[in-house]
Amino acid sequence: MKKIVFVLLLFVSCFCFGQMKQEIYLIGSIHSFHLDEKYNYSLKDLLTQISSINPDIVCGEITPEAYNSVLEGYFPPEAAMLAEVAPKMGYKFLPVDWRCDFFIQQKASEDYPQNIKDSISEIEPPIFTYSNSGSASLYNHLHSMIALETNDLLYDIIENDSIANISHGFWRERNSEIVKNGLSKSKGAHKVVFVLGADHISRVKKELDKYDTKVIILETLVDSEYSVEISNDVIHRWEKNLDNLKQISNKQIQINDNYYHKIINSKRISELERFISYYKNN
Repeated sequence: MKKIVFVLLLFVSCFCFGQMKQEIYLIGSIHSFHLDEKYNYSLKDLLTQISSINPDIVCGEITPEAYNSVLEGYFPPEAAMLAEVAPKMGYKFLPVDWRCDFFIQQKASEDYPQNIKDSISEIEPPIFTYSNSGSASLYNHLHSMIALETNDLLYDIIENDSIANISHGFWRERNSEIVKNGLSKSKGAHKVVFVLGADHISRVKKELDKYDTKVIILETLVDSEYSVEISNDVIHRWEKNLDNLKQISNKQIQINDNYYHKIINSKRISELERFISYYKNN
């Protein structure tokens, strides 16, 4: 009898475990604003937030084809950082971003509808309302319900116009692909964290709500004495990425026209220089 009860309990336990929803945590990064101390949201804070979740997988804002290649530096510096610290923090890093063709996006930007510009100009983006928000950090402000609702309103306007949507990099399709990439490669993982620019969070949540997952947005930074440092390995990776970008811009490294124009029309070189200088001196 005891043996039968044990087997039944084991069956129920396995069944319940199998039915557990995957937990998806969404964390918005702020790219170069992480270096501005007035926002109280550093890269160390970002890493500490991830550490408090203890995830199995972290999905970052870089495309699979660019990850670990000469193109890596074109993407936000925090993506390379998240990849570099993954072994130490005990998670697997996944590149999940998707980017459209530069020339298609540029043409749409040139034809951007004036009525859409007028509509979105009436909505103040959350990053600009932080100083009057009373929030302890920009993280808290950007992950609040009111900020997420404001971004939703902005991107509803943008996504419902085909030209504006393309101009913003096929925003609807990009966020859909990010979710598909992350979920398809994280099957079996219990806790998964998506770290993307804060503008993505509300739209990625909408995409995730289509799936059988539990979506979690932590509204405040954790208060922890534990802090993950920005190691020399991270700085060296940024330096390598910076060197690659400079060689690409000088045509010492040959890449396709799409990424070449993305790089030379971006501010990634100067941004990487700022990150390297800041963390070498702090």
